[in-house]
Amino acid sequence: MPATLYYEDVFVPGGFPRHTYNPKGTLQLEEKVSDAARNLCKLVVVTGHTELGKTVLVRSVFPRDS
Repeated sequence: MPATLYYEDVFVPGGFPRHTYNPKGTLQLEEKVSDAARNLCKLVVVTGHTELGKTVLVRSVFPRDS
């Protein structure tokens, strides 16, 4: 039987969603965003509809504590 997930476990305002983050492997978005760290002259703009995971994508590559 799967563990019970509560609302606050899934929707983490200002945090990283451990249970629902879906890496965009086929699009290689994580790799494209991380390329910016190697080139200080690059500007990266991430756009899209609300709730698509833009902030989570960027924070998965650039955590707040780094």
